[in-house]
Amino acid sequence: MTLSAAPPAAAAAAAPAAPPLCAPLSDASAARNPGVGWALRKRDKQLLYPPWLEGAWRVRARFEGAAFPLGNRFISKTVPGALKASMAVTLPDVGAAMDRELTFDQRFAASPEQGGVVADRVFNTRQVMDAFLGYPAVTGVTYDPLENPTRMAVVWSTPRKDASQQSADLRKAEVFINNRGSSGFDGDGGGNQGGGASPFCCFELYRQVTQARQQGAVSDYASWWEFRLEGSAGTSEAGGGGVGGSQRVAVRQRVAAFLQPQDPLYFEAGDRAVAVYDYTYAYERA
Repeated sequence: MTLSAAPPAAAAAAAPAAPPLCAPLSDASAARNPGVGWALRKRDKQLLYPPWLEGAWRVRARFEGAAFPLGNRFISKTVPGALKASMAVTLPDVGAAMDRELTFDQRFAASPEQGGVVADRVFNTRQVMDAFLGYPAVTGVTYDPLENPTRMAVVWSTPRKDASQQSADLRKAEVFINNRGSSGFDGDGGGNQGGGASPFCCFELYRQVTQARQQGAVSDYASWWEFRLEGSAGTSEAGGGGVGGSQRVAVRQRVAAFLQPQDPLYFEAGDRAVAVYDYTYAYERA
C-alpha cells in the first residue's frame, strides 16, 4: 500500500504531561536509533509493565498516519514498513487498519522469575501478525525469556500468486530486541493509577533478520508506546492494578524505521528515522 506523508497522531486533549521518553510520539525528530544497549547478561533485559496491565485485553487498532521526516528520497522498498512483515513484531502491515476494522487480543502476565508484569510475546506476536496480515499467517513463535529475553523467532506463511504447485511460502524472522526503556513506572507497583497521573511510556529497538527462499533482508526499527488509563482515580474503571483493575486503556504507538549501512543515504540519515508510522489502540478487558 502506498502512503502519503501525514501529520503524526495528536496527543489526547487535556491529558497529563507525558514523560520525556514519550517525546518521539509527538516529535518525529526525536525518533532516533538509540543503538544497542545490552551487556553480556540477559536475564535483566526484559521490559516490565505496570501491574494494571496484567491480564487479557481485547484491542481495536486505528491507523493514524505515516510521515517521512527526511523526505521521500530516503524511502525505498528496503525501508522497514515498505514491505509486509518487514516489521513483524510491531507493525506487520502499515496501514492495515485504514481500510478495515482491526481487532485482536493481547496478554500481559505476572512473572516472578522475570521481575514483574511482562508481555506474553508468543501469544501477542501471533495475534498481531494474523490480524494485520488478514489471515492465519503465523505457524510458529519461538521465545524463551528465561534463557534470553532479547531474541525470538517467528515463522509465517505468505500466499503464492501462482498456487498451481504450492499454495504458500514460508518465511522466518529472527528478531533481536537490542534496547529498551520505560518511564512512568517505578517497578514497585507505581506508574499511572488514573486521576491525572503520567502515562506509562516505553520503547524497544529491534533488528529483524528475515529469511525466505533465495532472499533475505535485515531491518532496524523501534517502537514507542504510551499507555494511559481511562477513568478517574478511586473508581472501578481506574482501580489500583492487576487483573480486574482498569477496564480501558488508551494506547499510542509510533514505529520508526531506520536505514541500513548498505543504503547509499545511510550516512546522511545517521541515526534519524526516515519513516514513522502512527497507530492508536483501544484496550478493553477481555
